Amino acid sequence: MTEQIALQTRSENDRIALRGVRYVATLGGLGLKATVEQTFVNLEERAVEARYTFALPERAAVCGFEVITSDRVLTGAVEESDKALERYDDAIRGGHGGFLLEQHRPDVFSVNVGNLKPSQAATIRLSYVMPLEVVDREIRLRLPTTVAPRYMPASGSLEAAIDDEALNPPHVLSVPYGLSLDLTVDLGREIKSVQSPSHAIDVKAMEEGRRHISLEGGSAAMDRDLVIRIELAADDAPRALWQKGPDGADYLAVSFLPEIEPAGGPVGPSEMVFLIDCSGSMMGPSIEQAKKALELCLRSMRAGDLFNIVCFGSTYRVWEEEAAEYSAQSLERALEFVRRIDADMDGTELLAPVKA
Repeated sequence: MTEQIALQTRSENDRIALRGVRYVATLGGLGLKATVEQTFVNLEERAVEARYTFALPERAAVCGFEVITSDRVLTGAVEESDKALERYDDAIRGGHGGFLLEQHRPDVFSVNVGNLKPSQAATIRLSYVMPLEVVDREIRLRLPTTVAPRYMPASGSLEAAIDDEALNPPHVLSVPYGLSLDLTVDLGREIKSVQSPSHAIDVKAMEEGRRHISLEGGSAAMDRDLVIRIELAADDAPRALWQKGPDGADYLAVSFLPEIEPAGGPVGPSEMVFLIDCSGSMMGPSIEQAKKALELCLRSMRAGDLFNIVCFGSTYRVWEEEAAEYSAQSLERALEFVRRIDADMDGTELLAPVKA
């Protein structure tokens, strides 16, 4: 894959450009409805096929798939995986265009663009909905823009090999296309502030307390997730949203934010098991930061609590055979164990230590 090739193709010499990715979304009530548009252009003098792997929020539910070409709009249909692949392959073998959307994990998808004609452009339009949560009067929205390399267990099975190919496409540090955002916030509640710790954003106030959010400069590099934090004003009044659906029926959504006081009375001792990732990918600052965070957690425990520490990678090791009671002496032993921890345990096998 070279600097000018934004997609994985059957031939490394084929050039298909992904011109850009555009998010158009509305945040209303406590839900998000978003449309992701990806525009591809064939730069070759012959028809080619390409595959593009991308991420969506893990809780997203895909509800629409459209392909827009110069002369028509195609609407996707849900099929069983084997049948969908068979229909796609038949279309490609017959010299026709084909577009296939696959879900590999709750947050990882791929689009196959088949028999795209020379100089032809095609826009993939994917729609999804997802619920949002309010934590400490703040809504945190994360829109993933990259698929980080993922560790695959060395099981040697065909299924693992297929998963590895689907979840770990060729990676590059930069791409010649960008991300644009068109987000409308209509919560029906008073908004105190809108910020992004990841990107420079432009926030414009609209009528009836709504906000419009876009990226400063119009677009941004797709090198990190886009995070938006929406802080709500103190408002305990419940809200009801009414809308007529596409089927003509009326739909009502009611939302409220109760303030629940913590239960009184004495709190008994608790038991905690700390798992720390010691795989090779944690080498350097990552393992040092994890050790500092673990030390902070250990020093925050109360006398009488029970605790243990498990380091994991390709294998795992446990600090104590049985959970230790928290005291000054057990804390010092635990801190000495933490100081010796390093990122020297190869892969990332999490299931075994969780079961231990």
